[in-house]
Amino acid sequence: MSFLRRALIAGLVSTSTLVGASDVGAQTTHIVNQVNFTFAPQDITIAVGDTVQWQWTSGDHTVTEGAGPFPSGGEAFNSLLQNSNPVVSVTFDAAFLAANPRPGNVYDYYCIPHFAFGQIGSVTVAAGPPAIPTMGEWGVLALSVLLLGAGAV
Repeated sequence: MSFLRRALIAGLVSTSTLVGASDVGAQTTHIVNQVNFTFAPQDITIAVGDTVQWQWTSGDHTVTEGAGPFPSGGEAFNSLLQNSNPVVSVTFDAAFLAANPRPGNVYDYYCIPHFAFGQIGSVTVAAGPPAIPTMGEWGVLALSVLLLGAGAV
């Protein structure tokens, strides 16, 4: 087998290790602070796979997904945010989005006891980059056989 042919096959085999779109880029943790009767920042846009952490500063609050003012039972998340539970974390990965689809990937949320005071916010999950095409082992093998059979290498 010629050097060129071996190099081409080795290159094709190495393409089987390409990563999928869910592995592209580093995930980020976004901090949202509870400040009196507000969330700061109130509205954020994140990438698929990022985590949002709501951090408590005082009083008794909730981080409840939905339009408010009361939970309906179908919320994607609903947690106390208080002294005994000072951090609420939600990771907006592909599995979360698939299990909790919302129009435009917009997840409105609010504090149940302080909804009337305007303690609301939103998390918008931006569409990620397009998927990187991957070629499994069988695809590499089939392409190699085709190239070899066609005399391309």
